[in-house]
Amino acid sequence: MTGEKMEIYLIRHLKTKGNVEHRYIGTTDESLIKKETQLATIEQMQNELKKCQLPDMLISSPLKRCVETAKIYFPDIALQLQPKLKESDFGLFENKNHEELQAFPEYQAWLESNGTLPFPKGESRESFLKRCRDGFEESIFQAIKQHKKCVCFVIHGGSIMAVLSQFSEQASEFYDWLLKNGEGYQMYLDEKEWKEGQKKVLRGIKKL
Repeated sequence: MTGEKMEIYLIRHLKTKGNVEHRYIGTTDESLIKKETQLATIEQMQNELKKCQLPDMLISSPLKRCVETAKIYFPDIALQLQPKLKESDFGLFENKNHEELQAFPEYQAWLESNGTLPFPKGESRESFLKRCRDGFEESIFQAIKQHKKCVCFVIHGGSIMAVLSQFSEQASEFYDWLLKNGEGYQMYLDEKEWKEGQKKVLRGIKKL
């Protein structure tokens, strides 16, 4: 017997200067570029969200780019912060772009590994996946305990890929879930499955 459904949205933050310049922006705490330059993306997401249930819990990474995006999309909903859903620590690659990293042998090795090697002086894929898994589970169980029915996460591209590559009902790889800035996914979970530890999966995943 199935339990109550909880609606879930995962939204990637809007663009920062580092995103525009194709830099690895992880721990760097950038603000968004001007809202006026992203109106088409914002309006498209707002139109999609009008078709959806209004969140009764809004969760964000504590970094400025996510907090600012959450306030644009949901200005009237109280925001909770989940530090475990911050972007990966890119270490030596932080705030650099592909051209600037060409001279780094560590970067070539990382590319050849298809991104599976740990970031030099940064975070490993395994550590990042576990951190995001723990943070997502904490937030979901908090939502279940508080009887929430629609939870929206405004987080990072890497964090979304980490969550969905681990919790999606269909087998998938990390980069299968890559989103552009300001895009998102809609899905649901069965509260009974999660509470009883039967099968922690996210179902019915579709692009917003």
